[in-house]
Amino acid sequence: MANLTRASEQLFRRRPDERFETLGDVLRACREDAERSTDRWRPPKGLRPVVHGRQLKLDLGDGDEPFALNDWSFTQLCGLSKVSKDTAIRLSAETAGRVIEECLPAGNRPAQLFTRDSTIRSIHGHSYSRLHDSDVVSMLMEFAVDFTPPQVGCNGATGLYRGEQDLFCFLIDPTGWVEIEGEAFAPGFFAWIMPSGSGRGRLGLAVDPRATRRPPLYYLERLAADHPVASRRVAGARVVRKLAGRIPILGLRRPTWTEGMLVIGDAAGQVKATSGGGIYFAMLAGELAADAAGRYLGGGPGALRAYEAAWQ
Repeated sequence: MANLTRASEQLFRRRPDERFETLGDVLRACREDAERSTDRWRPPKGLRPVVHGRQLKLDLGDGDEPFALNDWSFTQLCGLSKVSKDTAIRLSAETAGRVIEECLPAGNRPAQLFTRDSTIRSIHGHSYSRLHDSDVVSMLMEFAVDFTPPQVGCNGATGLYRGEQDLFCFLIDPTGWVEIEGEAFAPGFFAWIMPSGSGRGRLGLAVDPRATRRPPLYYLERLAADHPVASRRVAGARVVRKLAGRIPILGLRRPTWTEGMLVIGDAAGQVKATSGGGIYFAMLAGELAADAAGRYLGGGPGALRAYEAAWQ
């Protein structure tokens, strides 16, 4: 679940141009980048940081114009020279360039630089060879043919994003984790089993009501009785309590404010598109709601309306 939480936090702050609706869209973007990009191999001792204006660039020593660095390639350049990035960004561009140049490896083993237009996208040492994102996505499309992204989040986020330094594909088996005799255990979503210590644990699942007419309790009991892994883990266990509830991830709940009232959490549809959880988003929205309420009580016009715009 920690990975799901981190993934959802990433999705929440991703720019629209880093989000994609389908794996095909991701693949097209990856291929376009690959076609516009060039692999260059240079020995680190031949790289020379130079300052243009107030910007630190990298001269590859081949007579071309120096290349700009993005945040990711600058981070990797600092790592290659074993200079702390936190230290480098506190220095002037000239000083940072001199320090990095003096600390670059002196051997002849080349580093791999991935450039697009006039910018270096990434820098890797000789022990690492970059694999194109398009190769990864192509492999995923070949083997995960039935998998789909989760429902779109309240902020428009999907389970697919691709940034300058990372690629993330969160996919769900629409048949529901595992099937036995053609029937899914958790149609349209997923199931989980988590130990909580002292011989206790939590067994649960979520289903998409559009994928089945059966109630979730049917699938929970079937999961405990028939699933090849879960049934063994809970064999002989005593049920302490059962909890159930709706997860509002299929659309926004509007409005989330009215005169004298603000709505937060599940009631406002502030849940994770990937896992269905909502504590993290509710805490963020709670801070925004508290700020809006304080300004409202202080006579601030439009404070409650601004809350809705802020959390979205």
